[in-house]
Amino acid sequence: MSITIETEGFNKFAATLQAASANVSKKVEQAVVTTAFALHSDLIERLSQIGTGIAYKRRGVTHIASAPGEPPAVDTGAYRSSWDVDTSKASQGEAAVFTNDQRGPWLEFGTIGTTVFGVGISDTGGFETISNTVGMEPRPHLGPAVEAIRPVFDKNLEEALGETLEGK
Repeated sequence: MSITIETEGFNKFAATLQAASANVSKKVEQAVVTTAFALHSDLIERLSQIGTGIAYKRRGVTHIASAPGEPPAVDTGAYRSSWDVDTSKASQGEAAVFTNDQRGPWLEFGTIGTTVFGVGISDTGGFETISNTVGMEPRPHLGPAVEAIRPVFDKNLEEALGETLEGK
């Protein structure tokens, strides 16, 4: 005794599923790249603001610092320019928005209770010791940018997967 089960449209469904799986990686890669560049743009905009903190002169130029809780105020633009995007692993669903500037963690999280020493590049291209930031309150910028872009990523990923399932 035997029974045979047939499904109508299974071959079409299987072909659609196979095409979708081949296409989903590319769509996710596009969503990751789009989101990484949107995060970078948001971050650069945050790092382009004029501060509302104290004003002081350094090397004859008046600078208005950021107040605690604000993104770092632009001064020379070096920190802002240090941010970059790496999409070399986008095909694996990964991209990075990063800085190699050692001030990044100090600015994002503050330096309360820490001793901070480092070397930076001065306005004239020489090196200067950075040690005057001990006791600085956080100037969050990356965390808020990530939170602002999270819905964009969710939307990009949802659209990518939706298009894939619809066969686009």
